[in-house]
Amino acid sequence: MILKTLSRAVILSFVTYLLAALGGGMLAAFLTGRPSPILSNLTIPVYTLGYLVVFRVPYIFTILRSLSPVTEPPLIMIDAMARATGMAAIIDSFRGQQNASYAAHESHVGQFILGTLGVTAGGIMITWIKGIRRFAYPGWDFTVVMLSTLIYASSGNERLRAWGAEQVKPLMPYAKVIGVPRTFALEDWKVLCTLVMIVGFALKPGAPVRRTVGYGNARTAVGGNTLPRTPTKEDKDK
Repeated sequence: MILKTLSRAVILSFVTYLLAALGGGMLAAFLTGRPSPILSNLTIPVYTLGYLVVFRVPYIFTILRSLSPVTEPPLIMIDAMARATGMAAIIDSFRGQQNASYAAHESHVGQFILGTLGVTAGGIMITWIKGIRRFAYPGWDFTVVMLSTLIYASSGNERLRAWGAEQVKPLMPYAKVIGVPRTFALEDWKVLCTLVMIVGFALKPGAPVRRTVGYGNARTAVGGNTLPRTPTKEDKDK
C-alpha cells in the first residue's frame, strides 16, 4: 500500500512538473493549431532527466535550496530568458499565420493573450487544479510577464512604435552612450523584453516558498511553481 502511494505521488509530481514547464506552450499551440512543443524528440527526455536529477537524487534539492543565495540569481536569469524567448517565438509564429477573417500580424490583442498564456498558463492551471474557493490573481511574475508581452506585442504596431520613440526621444543622447540602438530591430525588442523579465523577477517581493494542502512543505521552483514531494512515513502518521 505504501509503495502504491509512493508511486502515485511520484507520477503526480512528475505530471505537475511537466504541466508547469510545458502547459502554457501546449495551450498556445492548441489555440493556434501548431504542433505542441512536447512532441519534440528532446523535450520529454530532457525534462525527465532534469526532474530525476533535481527531485529524485537524494540531497540534490536540499543542497540547491541551501545554496539559493548563490544559485537563485542565475536561475532567475535563465528563467527570464527562457520565458522571453518562448513568448517571442509564440507571438512570431502567430504573426506569420494567415486567416480569412483577420490578419494575425495586426491582431495585437491576440498576440498579447497568446504570449501571456504561453509562459504562465502551466503554473496557473496547477494552482486552479489544486482547487481555489475564489479567483486569485496569479501574482507578481504574471504582472511582469504581461508587461513584457505587452511591449513585444506592441512592437508590431507602427503607430505604437512611433509613439514610443517620441516618448523616449529626450533620453536617446544618454542611451547612445551605453550602446542602445536608435532604431529597434526585432532582436532588440526581444532583448528589451528579456531585460524587463530579469529585472522584474529579481525585484519580486517576499519569499517564493509557501505551504500547500497535501504532504508537508511543497517544493518550490523559480517563478513560484510548486511541486509536490513524495510523502514520508511521518506524513502518513499525521
